[in-house]
Amino acid sequence: MMGPHKDLRGSSITVGPTVDSEEGGPTGGGKAPAQQFRVLLLWALVFLAFRVLFVRLDGLPPSLALPVGVAVFMLLSLLGPRYAAPLRLPPVVSLLGFMLFGALSLGIAAWWGGPPPRPLPVPLAAVADLCLILAAIALGHLLLRLFREPNLLVPAAVAAAVIDYAMVYSPSGTTRALLEQHAEVVDKLSVAVPVPGMPDLQLGVGFGDFVFLSLFLAAAVRFDLRERRTFWVCTAFLVVAMALVALTGVPVPALVPMAIAFVVANAGRIRFAREEVRAMGVVALVIAAAAVLALVARTLRH
Repeated sequence: MMGPHKDLRGSSITVGPTVDSEEGGPTGGGKAPAQQFRVLLLWALVFLAFRVLFVRLDGLPPSLALPVGVAVFMLLSLLGPRYAAPLRLPPVVSLLGFMLFGALSLGIAAWWGGPPPRPLPVPLAAVADLCLILAAIALGHLLLRLFREPNLLVPAAVAAAVIDYAMVYSPSGTTRALLEQHAEVVDKLSVAVPVPGMPDLQLGVGFGDFVFLSLFLAAAVRFDLRERRTFWVCTAFLVVAMALVALTGVPVPALVPMAIAFVVANAGRIRFAREEVRAMGVVALVIAAAAVLALVARTLRH
């Protein structure tokens, strides 16, 4: 525990702490809500401009376009959840934001995308991606209200990573089935990573990844953890994961590196009682045993 428990039931929009105590710098939480929203608006405009203009740089060689597209766009898209992290939105506002921006994103894709199927123009795709990120931010802030203390975040992060891994790699996993049979659904629920001159390279960050990043960053501000370090470690891990996807074509469950990054960034700030450590150890053994059994069963089937 990092201090007295703070109530999350406020009915007005406020912001979090002003200083990241271990890192010696402002987190952005000291800004007034109106100013924080202006920062978000500026980020949204920069995101749209980059998303629209970067793909038009067809003269860039692939050796430069790919790393720049992955690194710069990933950093830019992940900055949205960070700038929103200090905000404390009432549950109704978070729910309405999730529903509104989610409906806008999916509505744009459904309205233009068919039938018959046709690709979205770049400006419309940029707006749809922005709305998807904003919907994920709102949902992440809404989920934060389920956590009354930071100790619950670590098992939640580990559980989410295990589930994400199973959904991507398990033969009966939902994500794997969608990738193989309904790739268009995955596209609508992912934010595209633009790479100029490489239209056949399909890279994207899933909606759920933005939800959990928003949750982790908002929780880091809310519980006075290492918000800045959490952001940069998560960003570094996710950029590496996306680079692996680009180089190998194999989907990577992003919640796995994200959960590891959150635990690494906040090591020492979240302390557990002996009973909690013992309980997490038992759960880890159960998960490991289940994974081994699943692997053995899969091997025997083949």
